[in-house]
Amino acid sequence: MATSSSTEHSGGNRPPALVSTREFDDWTKKMKLFFQFHDYTLLSSITDGPHKLVNTTADVQRPKLVSEYDEKDLALIARDNKAYGTIAMALPMDIFNIFAEYTTAKDLWAALCTRYEGSEDCKGRINI
Repeated sequence: MATSSSTEHSGGNRPPALVSTREFDDWTKKMKLFFQFHDYTLLSSITDGPHKLVNTTADVQRPKLVSEYDEKDLALIARDNKAYGTIAMALPMDIFNIFAEYTTAKDLWAALCTRYEGSEDCKGRINI
């Protein structure tokens, strides 16, 4: 089936695929809609993440040890990983490989925006 755009969405739980970098602007808009529809909380991993897990004692913060993680911490880690995976799975392998050094959703999104829009303007597009 032919489509009028190079960005495609197969429906279901799959993110819209970035088929052509010439359609990057449209893809970022579709990705925002995808996140809003499937899991609104993932947007915070792109705008604010990755979440830093810290303990605060006497106004001193230190990173939490894995043994100190609670259910909330594990949910934040899962959210960050899911946001990253969603963006990564929407990219063709040749583009993903270019950006493989970026390991967080926030950094990957920012790098994609900088590369394909020539600026960081689209980073704000994911904000609500």
